Amino acid sequence: MKKFVLCFALFAMCLGVKAQWGNIRNAGSQIYYTDIQFCNINTGYVVGYDGRETWVNKGIVEKTIDGGNSWERIYVGYDIAIQSVSFQSLDTGYVCGYHGKIPQTADSTYSMVLKTVDGGTTWFPFLISSQINPNTFRQVLFFSENNGVIISNQGTYYTTDGGVSWDFLQGIWGSVGMLNENVGMIGKYLFHFEETELIIDEEIALDDNTAYGMCDINMIDTHTFFYDFPERSESVYKYTNGYTEVLLTAQPMFYYTGVYFVNPNVGFVGGTGLYRTDDGGRTWGEYFPIDAIKFFFIDENNGFALTEGRLYKTTTGGLVGKNEVVANKREIEIFPNPIANNMTVNLSTFELRNNYHYEIVNAVGSVVIRGNSNSAVFDIDLQGIETGMYFIYFEDLSTATKFIKE
Repeated sequence: MKKFVLCFALFAMCLGVKAQWGNIRNAGSQIYYTDIQFCNINTGYVVGYDGRETWVNKGIVEKTIDGGNSWERIYVGYDIAIQSVSFQSLDTGYVCGYHGKIPQTADSTYSMVLKTVDGGTTWFPFLISSQINPNTFRQVLFFSENNGVIISNQGTYYTTDGGVSWDFLQGIWGSVGMLNENVGMIGKYLFHFEETELIIDEEIALDDNTAYGMCDINMIDTHTFFYDFPERSESVYKYTNGYTEVLLTAQPMFYYTGVYFVNPNVGFVGGTGLYRTDDGGRTWGEYFPIDAIKFFFIDENNGFALTEGRLYKTTTGGLVGKNEVVANKREIEIFPNPIANNMTVNLSTFELRNNYHYEIVNAVGSVVIRGNSNSAVFDIDLQGIETGMYFIYFEDLSTATKFIKE
């Protein structure tokens, strides 16, 4: 089993090179990243918390000014697990988080929004939950110098005067998506900012549980948006003019935690693996086997994917290079898929060998079948394994593919 894990890890690394996603930051097993934002192609921030810290300096901000080649870690000086970051300029930014048990529970004692005006070097309390209503701050977003929102576990706070005063929208919460600095969506409500007020324009036809559980709302226009809902069917959805369409549904043991669309056609989904679509979600390809939880794209080519303790970067939009496209034509062909009992494997696109050693692995990494074939086209009997998702891995070819057993 150790041999397989090592080989599969090496295979995953090979895929990463082909897919043009490079690991630019490995923070260690005790650092938990939660959010990411780049102000331009060079200056960016990732935030989270240090799991080794108990009472002080839990919240961390990491900053790069060279596109991710080097990073400066800043402890904000407060015992909060930072959940969200929002910079309005290179100098002015906000983070929010909560103090208490991790993950957040009813025992969380307070939440804070911190602000910086010197590019993240120093931070000071901007808002504490006890000042308005004791609850948990989940997300902070400032869309302009004056207009911002805070999503809590009880409702949404908004300001139109840069945080001097806050108003509370009872029962309106969920994720926030913005079409521009004045028009956006909170949960199932479309809104826009006026000079001194946030105006609810329309209630989208979504049930409350869906609205509250959505993650990463990406708006294309006022009636088209993408979102994922990890707690319901582990699926990614598209909403267009009153119609909700399931774009991608995870297989057993898989899940999705982040969705990001660069434009109406090109988008990414993260969770158990990173996926890209070029046709608005009708078809998807798996480009990198990492547990991406957040994305941030500066443009269609330059983007970042965040895991709990690692950061990846692409400069080609996650697409393979011209020479790599030819290499990727070598692939394992499996049919039928899904499979009832017998699976046919075709390796004829690879360099022919006298012997092919393979391992079939379930979704949690256990080898369920091992075998050999002296032919590039052969059958495997799957009657003895349970239904679910599996991988077939060829050590000598350093490649693998997944299939479904019905």
